[in-house]
Amino acid sequence: MMQVKEHPLDDSRSKALTLKFNEVFADHVGYVPRSPDLWLNLYRSSSEAHLLVAEEGRALGYVIVTLQRFYGCKVADVSEFCVWERREEVLKALLDQVELYARKVGAEAIVSWDTSNDRFNEAFSKQGFIPLGRSVLSVGPISLDFIRAILEPMERRRAREMFHSGINITVDLGKKKFPSYSGLFTIKIDSKGEILVKEGTCLNPYARVETDIITFTEIILRIGSPYKALMLRRVRVTPFWKTIKVINLLKLLSKRQKWHIPLGDYF
Repeated sequence: MMQVKEHPLDDSRSKALTLKFNEVFADHVGYVPRSPDLWLNLYRSSSEAHLLVAEEGRALGYVIVTLQRFYGCKVADVSEFCVWERREEVLKALLDQVELYARKVGAEAIVSWDTSNDRFNEAFSKQGFIPLGRSVLSVGPISLDFIRAILEPMERRRAREMFHSGINITVDLGKKKFPSYSGLFTIKIDSKGEILVKEGTCLNPYARVETDIITFTEIILRIGSPYKALMLRRVRVTPFWKTIKVINLLKLLSKRQKWHIPLGDYF
């Protein structure tokens, strides 16, 4: 029978749980390996951090609840959770215990971060959590590595169907550029549908896209609509008669990513 128990934050447990954390979040964008020492230092520095572990002969998942004050209210914050077996069931059991714990310590509300996992978000909703707006991860590309990581792994077939003979599109993010990044690159799609992102412009591109870093990032992460950005004049395509095809390509290239927001309540 599954039980949720509170455990002290200690060295032996931190090594086991951070190992599981690293396994679960390894494929999430923004992830970096969790250090047991950092994990302990962050949470043990406060007497108001509590570790709850779901167990059934072995650990199945955990949450860390921190008690904080916002506008004079005592709030139980689900600062971190990680589940690796029977995920929705285990998360529900953990949240049940969080609610009991919050009432025990006199908290007036429980808060958590939105996640990239729809089933987890549904579990939070079933527990009575009310969305107050999605957590915002502000991404400011300062190199092409980020843009390559988003665009290049796309399924080749979809790009090949749109552009049979290949295409080059130059993108200029200079409208609101960051001091450390020029924002000028070329998206190349060959006849096989393979996508390459190269720094700088190219001779005789099919089209040129002018926008800013925020708008382009919102589009490729499927946070914002390229059509809406076009209507708001946040995107400009030249020559203008290629606008619809280029906007359709940007929509094709966009995709939601699984994001890890490490210790978002601290940083």
